[in-house]
Amino acid sequence: QRTIPQPDVLAAHLDHYLHVVRPTLPTSQLLFTNPHGQQAGQPLTGRALLDLCRRLGATTGIAGPHTALRWRHTYASLSLARGVDLYVVSRLLGHARVETTQRYLHLNTGQLTDAIRRAYPQPDSEDHH
Repeated sequence: QRTIPQPDVLAAHLDHYLHVVRPTLPTSQLLFTNPHGQQAGQPLTGRALLDLCRRLGATTGIAGPHTALRWRHTYASLSLARGVDLYVVSRLLGHARVETTQRYLHLNTGQLTDAIRRAYPQPDSEDHH
């Protein structure tokens, strides 16, 4: 188990799920259940999760396969591209080794250039004597 902070943008979606959707599903101690399984209220199966990703992914207008793994990869890649520390992303993903998380780090030339500019800013012209 681990604690994962949720972004504010997710709070409204979870609130809707908890107060509107979840009460319509079979009673269960689980937060997310499989409402269409042989025994309603049981944990999501791998197949049910894949079906959910495919169904919701089709509504996004984004091409390509929609799977939980792809969404996880996108979350990690976007977090890293937005400047979240590699070690923080590693913890959020639950990776035992940071080397596992490095697979998601796709740096382009522009990002590398920006990093160097931040690390070695141009001195003000007044500093040159």
